[in-house]
Amino acid sequence: MAIIKWGRCLLSGDPDGIASQWLELRRDSGQARISSVVRLSQLSDTGQTITQYGKVIHFFVHEFRGTDQMLAYVQIYRTRDYSLEFGCSQPDKIIRVERQGPLEVVGITAIDEGVGIMNVADKEYILVRRQMFDTDDGETPGENA
Repeated sequence: MAIIKWGRCLLSGDPDGIASQWLELRRDSGQARISSVVRLSQLSDTGQTITQYGKVIHFFVHEFRGTDQMLAYVQIYRTRDYSLEFGCSQPDKIIRVERQGPLEVVGITAIDEGVGIMNVADKEYILVRRQMFDTDDGETPGENA
């Protein structure tokens, strides 16, 4: 069984490519933008959507029952939302990384977008550029535009 490892992934609708930590470690410059931190959504056992943040260690393709599956190996972060405390009008815009959580394998369809990360006073903050909101009819704005 062969697994093919990938360094980058371009998500549909996200203009910025997402890199893996594996690729970022191979770069020469320490000043480059970190592009391996992502927001992802998964369904819980009860059917509710869980939003998580983490760092993509690497992307890989795995063949299962004759079908190629694009997956990501992700270090999940345990986080706390500081948006309202920092004066942001929306929740889930400024999130502090409290600690690292489990390593998980997820399908890349669970990855919603790449997010920014900023270091302040030895603390890491995730900065979410966009946030998807559902409308009253259950559709995402711009979905049928």
